[in-house]
Amino acid sequence: AAEAAAWLKEQMAYLRTSRPTAVNLFNAMDALTKVVETAAGAGGDAAAVLEAYIAAAEAMLEEDVRSNRAIGECGADAILEAAKRAGRGDAAMRVLTICNT
Repeated sequence: AAEAAAWLKEQMAYLRTSRPTAVNLFNAMDALTKVVETAAGAGGDAAAVLEAYIAAAEAMLEEDVRSNRAIGECGADAILEAAKRAGRGDAAMRVLTICNT
């Protein structure tokens, strides 16, 4: 379990270097590090540590997709409403999004 935890932490430390300003990435790595440490400290084997990590990462992915879809739906509604108020309800438009996290 300790070797699996150490390997996962090493991989997550490397992943952090890929986008040093990515707040969400750092938050996810912090949460996953806690999951790994808890699983390793629970007395299980390496497989248990890896399974805990995978389950937590998959749950994060599901929540990320769910929240991004909700953001997109709210944003689309707001853009369409603003276009209608501006008298451009039927006009084609382009939207540029920028991720700062």
